Amino acid sequence: MFLLHRKMGIYTLKSYSQAKKEAKLLLDYIKLIEQFEINTLSDLIIYQYAIHNSISKVIKAIKSQNTSFSFSIEYEKITSNFIKNTILSTPQNQLHSTIKKGYLRKTKPQRNSKNQYK
Repeated sequence: MFLLHRKMGIYTLKSYSQAKKEAKLLLDYIKLIEQFEINTLSDLIIYQYAIHNSISKVIKAIKSQNTSFSFSIEYEKITSNFIKNTILSTPQNQLHSTIKKGYLRKTKPQRNSKNQYK
């Protein structure tokens, strides 16, 4: 439930101001996605990741895309590593910056567990 947030393993009810702040952040994020212009393959990847939040779904979406763009797409180049590297590259715009931060937060447990055994 979106009105609850987890704090130290315990779910507590969000305050009015917390809920209002989160709603504004979500609306700003939606507006950023809806107004995003796709000019490059990197832009397309960032946009699709914003929509799906899944690398495998981005691959499927791009490979099944019937829309023509002003750039060419080398479909054999569209791999999970290519998408991950695109997300982790230096952000070129606000949406890319937001996606990169979210991706790093999402994958932090996996990255920490890999470093633990080195």
